[in-house]
Amino acid sequence: MKNQNNDILKHLISGSELEKAPEGFTASVMYKMEQEQTVASSQALLSPQHWLLIGLGLGVAVIVMLSMDFGFLTGFIKKIDYSELSNTISASLISIKSFFRQIALNSNALVIFGSLILLVLFDRLLKKRFSLNLFSL
Repeated sequence: MKNQNNDILKHLISGSELEKAPEGFTASVMYKMEQEQTVASSQALLSPQHWLLIGLGLGVAVIVMLSMDFGFLTGFIKKIDYSELSNTISASLISIKSFFRQIALNSNALVIFGSLILLVLFDRLLKKRFSLNLFSL
């Protein structure tokens, strides 16, 4: 029984030919993909009318919020002592300045950090440049 099934399968497989794609099939598919990509990237997500409505809505929301009376916040706002806030901010800035003044870098560390920054910038520049020309080969 197994031999008979194997013979039938061998006969079917030997009688069939390998299917081939038509001439220029790959090029036409790639061309269609490029066209779809350029159409999708050139269309705006929102039309100018939608942006106008969003802007108007935000403007109206800001005007309404500014014109409303938030009575529950008036006591909270009056209790804030702004001189204490400015003293706290200036003390924080002074401590940050003193921290950075204490850091001393030798020339080797500066060269290493500088070259690291340049390598990262160069890497991003190359990735951006070559990622834009991916399908234009």
